[in-house]
This record gives sequence, C-alpha cells and structure tokens, in this order.
Amino acid sequence: MTWVLLAISAYFLLALVDLIDKKILSSPSLNPLTYAFYTGLLGSLALFFWLFDFSFLSFGYTIIALLAGAAFFVATLFLYGAIIRGEVSRVISIVGGLSPILVFVFSVFFLGEKIHASSFIALLMLISGSVLLSFARKGNKFEFGRYFFLLSFLAAFFFAASYGLTKAVFLKTTFLNGFVWMRIGALICCLFVFLEPKSRKIISGGIKGFSQKLTTLFLFNKGVSALAHLILNYAVKLGSVAIVNALQSVQYAFIFILTIGLSYFLPRVFYESLAPKRLITKMTGIFLVSLGVAFLFLDF
Repeated sequence: MTWVLLAISAYFLLALVDLIDKKILSSPSLNPLTYAFYTGLLGSLALFFWLFDFSFLSFGYTIIALLAGAAFFVATLFLYGAIIRGEVSRVISIVGGLSPILVFVFSVFFLGEKIHASSFIALLMLISGSVLLSFARKGNKFEFGRYFFLLSFLAAFFFAASYGLTKAVFLKTTFLNGFVWMRIGALICCLFVFLEPKSRKIISGGIKGFSQKLTTLFLFNKGVSALAHLILNYAVKLGSVAIVNALQSVQYAFIFILTIGLSYFLPRVFYESLAPKRLITKMTGIFLVSLGVAFLFLDF
C-alpha cells in the first residue's frame, strides 16, 4: 500500500500549500484569476520531463489528457476564489467531502458501478458535513454562505473530473508522459483565458500585486505544490483514484491543527474561530466528512 502513504504525504504538503495560498491571497491587490493564471503558467515547466519520457497518445487520449489539465486549472480558479471568502479548513473540507460524491456519480453513470448501502450512508454523511461546514457565524446567528458553497462545489466538481480523467490517461501511458500531457492542457487553458480582453486586463493589472516578498513566497509555494501533485498523481497511477481522492480527509486534520497555531501569529489572515458553538459546528462537520470517507473504504 505504498501509494496510500504517498497520498497522505502529498496531502500534508498540500495542506501547507493551501495555508500559504491563503497568506498570499490575503493581499487586497491580488485576485483568484491572476493567481490561477500564473500557477497554471508555471506548470509549463513540466515540459522538462519530456526529455526523459516522451511519446504521442492516440487522438482520443490526447483530448482526455488535455481536458484533465484544463479541468484542474478551472478547479484551482474556483478553489482560490473560495479560499479568499472563507476559512481554509472549511474550503478543503467541503471540496474534499464533495469530490468523493462526484467520483461515485461519474462511476455510476459512466462506468455502470452500483452504489452499495455503505456508499449511500457515506454520501449522506459527506453531504451533511459539507453543509455544516458551509455555515458562517454572523453576530449571534449562523448564515449559509451560498456563494462560498457554490465556489467550493465547482472546485470539487472539476477536481473530481480531473482526477477521473487522470486515471484514464495513466492506464494508457507512462507516468511522466501522461503527467506532461495534462500540464499542457492546463497551459492551453491559461492561454485561452489570457486571450480574452477583460481577463487579460485583470491578469496584467494583478501582477502589480506581487511584491518581491510575495513573488518569492509564491515561487516557493508553487514548487512545493508541484512536488505534492507529482506525488499525488503517482499515487493515482499506482492505486485507486477513488481512495486517493477520499484520503483527502487527512488534509482536514493537517490544516485545522496548523491553522489553530498560525492564527495566534497571523490572526487577520488565518482566522479560525474557536468559539464553543462555532467549534462544535466545525468539529461536527469535519467528523461527518471524515466518517463518510471512512465508509467509502468499505467498498474497496
């Protein structure tokens, strides 16, 4: 079960990446589109791996690989938008809780798999946990962050689509070759976004928000992110994409623990409410999501 350990290691690194993303995106001069664009652009460095392993894919699988990369780019765009508007632990919990649901939906409709009793129970827990985590406290009341939840849902949808397509690509080619083809898909998506006049204006103006300090932090963070996704993609190739996706539950624990510590040093950035009522709601949501993910293992 080496791929399980690889996945857990990758999710630990991604927990760090998400927290640093929150720090960088706390700058008022940055926006999700600019951040996602330059993140995708840096992915073109993966072309270097073609020096060691390159081969053409069939036309059909070339399209699938490009779509996998494009879906990943779109997912990161929605993810960054959600991170700006909410606590990192809530965003990752909702995205990670919804992704397994969407993977099951894809499996039922496209692969003809049947949903067992344990899977149905897991779906209910994941949905319930995700809804609890999407509530934000306002004064003495709790309000449902509909726009925040929508962004998180769209991020989960496109991440699920990306990982499903990724597994299909890895079944037909080597790891490095498939990985690069998918990064090309993300790069093409970046270029299309940049060609749109309004988006180009936002991206060009957004680069002014990158000070030297933020640029250094951004490059370091994306280096860690690249390593994490390389490890995660390798875990997907070796094992079950559904279980690798479900293992994101460990990322909740990493982020929650790290955020509590960081909130003491940077409370304006890493605001993690520890009020009793809010904490109970948060812990209940994370517990349901984690328990739902555990139930998914009963099918494998």
